[in-house]
Amino acid sequence: MVINKNNIFKVGQKVYFKDEKLAYNVMALSNRYAIVSRKLHRRVDAPLLHHRVAMATYVNFTEAFIANKHNPVYSLIDFQENSRSSDNLVFSMYDYFQASDCQKAIKDLESGELMLSDRNKIALAIDVEKL
Repeated sequence: MVINKNNIFKVGQKVYFKDEKLAYNVMALSNRYAIVSRKLHRRVDAPLLHHRVAMATYVNFTEAFIANKHNPVYSLIDFQENSRSSDNLVFSMYDYFQASDCQKAIKDLESGELMLSDRNKIALAIDVEKL
């Protein structure tokens, strides 16, 4: 299913992805791209935090949560490719909780300075029943 962002996405709106329990906030939007983010949730995001422990980034789950609890869980959406992903930067330059940083990221996506990570890219699957 191809998503038409004009029918679903508006800045400030909440959107849900299939197979995810928590809503994301639409932070920035262009004709081709959207940026969505939400707060890290200790229980829902436990697999992500356990993965970081397994990769030896942190010693234990609690340390991983404390270190990341103020970092957003985010996705960059490409409507043209019908996909979503994180950004392609090792150390992101953007605070995806801040509208101004999200607007800059959208401009950088449009100019090609920023890209969606190919490694983390998945198909865009919006749960339209929850909208």
